[in-house]
Amino acid sequence: ITRNDFYNYFNKRGATIYGQKLISNTCSARLSYIHDRYLNLSNQNPFTLFGGSRVFRTNPDIDEGKIHGLALQYDLDTVNKGRGWYVNALVERAISAFGSDFEYTRYDFTARRYQAWGRHQLDVRAKIAGSDSPLPLQRTYVLGAINGLRGFGNFELAGDRLFIANIDYRLPIKTFRS
Repeated sequence: ITRNDFYNYFNKRGATIYGQKLISNTCSARLSYIHDRYLNLSNQNPFTLFGGSRVFRTNPDIDEGKIHGLALQYDLDTVNKGRGWYVNALVERAISAFGSDFEYTRYDFTARRYQAWGRHQLDVRAKIAGSDSPLPLQRTYVLGAINGLRGFGNFELAGDRLFIANIDYRLPIKTFRS
């Protein structure tokens, strides 16, 4: 719709097959087989409704190739009416013996606490992630993006390791009206 663009685009073809076990109403574990091929997309400036003659930024090339491997994921979600925990742990292994062009193990752990009191909301988040070897560009961790660390440009901070912690305090807009 507009000419502001905050994502890197690439062509992904393949499939993921998984089995999931619901451990409880709030907890699950999933084992996945990943069979994907990644390709670059050409740079182009598509039609937009807003933005005038501004040009999109150049879409960076990714590391083309196949990622075949396994992923194990654990989720805990106790959030109810603005309160509770959300925890996600992921281990992903790209395995060359499965036909992958890349070989790495990615670790990703996220914990969020949502705390509501009255009409106010406090959200606390911590995330730590890393890998045992260099990641292909499409799998790197990014801090400077639309959903990342505020105050940094798109993709300004990216790499094979990540640690972020932040606290958001939200209050209703009506608080400012008298």
